[in-house]
Amino acid sequence: MPEFTPIRVRGKRNGIAAEKWNYGKKRKVHRIQSTLPLQQGASSQAYASASEPSSRRKRRSPSPQLSRLEELPTEVIQHIFDLSANVELPSSSPRLAVQLNSTHLYHRLTARLLEPTFGDEDPGAVPLTAATRLMNSKFFGYTFFRDWLLQEYERLNLSTLDREQQSNQNGDVESETNADETVASKDQTAFTWTHLAPSHKLLPPAKLLRGPFSDDKIRLLGLLISHTSQPLVVHYPYLHDLVREGLQQAVADNSIAALNAFWHLGLLPDTNLLRQAVTTAGCDRRVVSSIMKRSFDSSTAQDIEWLDPEIWSWAERATARGDAADAYAELSRHDLSMQ
Repeated sequence: MPEFTPIRVRGKRNGIAAEKWNYGKKRKVHRIQSTLPLQQGASSQAYASASEPSSRRKRRSPSPQLSRLEELPTEVIQHIFDLSANVELPSSSPRLAVQLNSTHLYHRLTARLLEPTFGDEDPGAVPLTAATRLMNSKFFGYTFFRDWLLQEYERLNLSTLDREQQSNQNGDVESETNADETVASKDQTAFTWTHLAPSHKLLPPAKLLRGPFSDDKIRLLGLLISHTSQPLVVHYPYLHDLVREGLQQAVADNSIAALNAFWHLGLLPDTNLLRQAVTTAGCDRRVVSSIMKRSFDSSTAQDIEWLDPEIWSWAERATARGDAADAYAELSRHDLSMQ
């Protein structure tokens, strides 16, 4: 019988292939508790990957299935958006939002939807609804609307008419040459919006009447209602509840800019609003003074109970603590003495 040379085998004789590889790399061995035997002809790598816990496997998110509209080229989708004037199309999917993210496209759509509402004639329900949906869209903000109005200012060549109007009001054209650029652009946007003469039935969108009130939202609201002096709440009573909620939110936020914009809409203060400003909102001097001034300027000053027990008891307690609640007492004595 021939003699065989003994061979030293490195590794565990009873371990599976995956454990031998881990042990050879001097890594920590995790013994796999599996009752499945290694099938004949199967590789050790396939067995190791199959026996790994599901949490360790790399999960691949399935690719989203595109609609037939999303599969079209971007130029075709933009043309469809331009013809349909569907302002909700960009928000229907993230892919369409990227393909339709074009300021030039939005400017052209704004001109198409707002133009039927310009003039003294009644534009009708359909153009007004389309224009309101446009102003309620996500991309319609103050910066976007300002840039569009400035383009209209240049396109209509309103600079000559604007200078003539300013010279008639101020009597000096040269004094306007050193005006601040920001103030000039603000005057140009307001002048252009007034010159376009939007219908008085074109109401501000609902998103501007709800809080929280950012600077962009307040400036857009002030610009949209700058062309009219009519109290919208009086002519359109269905806006009263929405404007009332926005006014209460403005008082809660102590936003004097939003408060002045809501006064322009024709809403009048009452005792509940004054009580909220004093007892809940911290009795901000500017807010309380604005409410009082608005009440004295209107014909409903008698509707506010200036000696409301809840207001004065809260003011006395706050004054005793050394808070700034004495602003109500100072302002009320000052304003009531002028009546």
